[in-house]
Amino acid sequence: MKFFAHVTGQYAKTILITAALLLIAGGLYGTGVFSSLSAGNKTTAEGSQSETVTKFLSTQHYEPDAVILFDSKNNQIVTGDQYRTEIASLLSGIPNADFASYFTTSSNAFLSRDKTQTFVTVTFKNNDEEKNYKELENFQAAHESNLVNAEIGGSLVATKQISHQIEKDLMTAELISLPILAILLLIFFRSVVAAALPLVIGIAAIIGGLSVVRLLTSVTSIDQYAINVITILGLGLSVDYSLLMVNRFREEIKKHSTDEALRRTVMTAGRTILFSGLTVMVSLLVLTIFPISFLRSVGIGGASALLVAMVAALTIMPALLRLLGKRIDSLRIGPHHDKKQQGARWHRIGTTVMRFPLLVSGIVITLILVIASPALNMTFKANDYTVLPHASSARIVGEQLSQNFENSEPPLLVLYRHDGNVLSTQGINDLYDITQKIQGMPGVRTAQSITTVGGLPKELLSMLATTNSFPTELKGMVYDDDTTVIRVTYDGTPAGETAQQLVASIRDITPSNASVKVGGDPAIHADVVKAVGGKIGYALLIIAVAMFIILSLLLRSFVIPLAAIIINTFALLATFGILVVIFQYGFGTEWTWLLKTSGIDITIPVLIFAIAFGLSMDYAVFLYSRIREEYDKRGNTKKAILEGLAVTGPLITQAAVLLFVVVAAFASSKIAILQQVGVGLALTVLIDAFVVRVVFVPAVMQLFGRANWWAPKWLTKISIKHD
Repeated sequence: MKFFAHVTGQYAKTILITAALLLIAGGLYGTGVFSSLSAGNKTTAEGSQSETVTKFLSTQHYEPDAVILFDSKNNQIVTGDQYRTEIASLLSGIPNADFASYFTTSSNAFLSRDKTQTFVTVTFKNNDEEKNYKELENFQAAHESNLVNAEIGGSLVATKQISHQIEKDLMTAELISLPILAILLLIFFRSVVAAALPLVIGIAAIIGGLSVVRLLTSVTSIDQYAINVITILGLGLSVDYSLLMVNRFREEIKKHSTDEALRRTVMTAGRTILFSGLTVMVSLLVLTIFPISFLRSVGIGGASALLVAMVAALTIMPALLRLLGKRIDSLRIGPHHDKKQQGARWHRIGTTVMRFPLLVSGIVITLILVIASPALNMTFKANDYTVLPHASSARIVGEQLSQNFENSEPPLLVLYRHDGNVLSTQGINDLYDITQKIQGMPGVRTAQSITTVGGLPKELLSMLATTNSFPTELKGMVYDDDTTVIRVTYDGTPAGETAQQLVASIRDITPSNASVKVGGDPAIHADVVKAVGGKIGYALLIIAVAMFIILSLLLRSFVIPLAAIIINTFALLATFGILVVIFQYGFGTEWTWLLKTSGIDITIPVLIFAIAFGLSMDYAVFLYSRIREEYDKRGNTKKAILEGLAVTGPLITQAAVLLFVVVAAFASSKIAILQQVGVGLALTVLIDAFVVRVVFVPAVMQLFGRANWWAPKWLTKISIKHD
């Protein structure tokens, strides 16, 4: 830290001029990040069967790009000629596309149960997604009919609506959070100048974070969902770190010259920022071990944004403090907080807690476990239309298809690859046998392949193969001569027990002359669950070991790091319980903007755990570092705890409130996944700061007494000295 103290003290103006130029360039470059983000379903497990199937079928345009739902205005049956003519006329407004409907196939699958609704699938003849989505939007806006209402949906529409909503939500969240942060900082600091500094660093972190993410998109895929999470971290942590630096500088400038105050600030608060940043970075980078694009995107992008926040807090902030000096408290608003009175209040809280440490610990543990109990019933589900806002057309179409049509759930897609030509006699016989085998499995509604079209018997199909007399329609269902798809519908939902058992059962089939790979939403969900389950143990071990090493070096103790790792999980347990109550059970979703999803995507708890554990450890470093500093001065554990709490209690709770504002603003998103992340992080921050950190930690440290500081002698020689 001596390096940062020296450089920022000697070259403050140079640092600020350089930073200003970089931010101007970053602002121009970073705002284009949205066009570089990766869209689509990126929650597939990389290298899995389902991803292989998805990639192959996407090159063959197997699935339609969009769905248009037509609803009779007069509640009439839509199979008549007038509807055929009307719908065909409306579809003529969409150029360069192929359509499939009840009128082209005579399949009742395109009709709702009461036959007052029908849908048409749209497959574009080009790969220009922006142009194709624009055509669909134009159709939605321009169509006029006395017979039907039309809504656009399907994969292309959902992807674009999510992307546009995320961009809009990010701007809205920043517009909400920055003014509130400014007001709170004024309340906390009672000085316009002091309050402005964290905002300056926060804005710098946003610009820097967006620029880094855009740069990263040139070398790796960054998921569209990740951008908001990355911005949360950049803004929230930069404000937290700035708060710590400003508070410490104001404390030191009262007793020392500007240069000495800056040196002491960087050597103490700067060290805390460095170590707390390392703990958060470890938690984020652990996400990269999961073979899932969404998690890896947040891990890489979040660590990059964190690095920007740390560098800004350790360079730009000290440079600003150096130039301001005692003017840090300029433009006062009202009387300053009485630090002695504030410290006395937290001293009393600590004294009360430490008087009854066992009772307080028992109450906190019991309360958190009760709140966490709904998490035992957490249901994991696949991503679907419920992540979208209620008013989005893709969600409206998804809900209508799910509620009013048969076999509306996404099918299992079995990629069947024969050793020879699928349309040979052997190929057809083998495909027929496997299709019938799948059809006979429990929970299967239909298993459709070339051999089921027209309901022809096996013998006749073999004869057609011998004479190569298959119709063109059937030949079009074969890819590269040796590959075709068996489309399987089933009872229940993609994440349901029936569908998941079918995935396993079909994968157990080992045909002698062919291979099968299972894809589709049920298989994607199964593979993601397997991928997360296979890596979660390693992730937890890496986090635990890394945190233990970092905290041991900082605190010269083996006991506190172990306790901190265990204690940090408590706020998370409570958060998971509340998430289940809100998003799975739907409590509060009727009268708020939050969306009931009836389950949680399995990647969300992993994501929240990694980020929230890092943030909790961030506050742990704030508190433990100051307690260690006080213990080194006094040699008395109880006095060190009380003094550390008196000094950092206000700081931690203020930082938590500021971070809560940031993540709560991002929870205002209309995308369910981002709501879950925002609400989860907001809850964790509050519970950790106001319950775990200032109540539970002092109680536990009091129980351990002098044992808190136990460490082998060799550790004291290589760890940080708090002087």
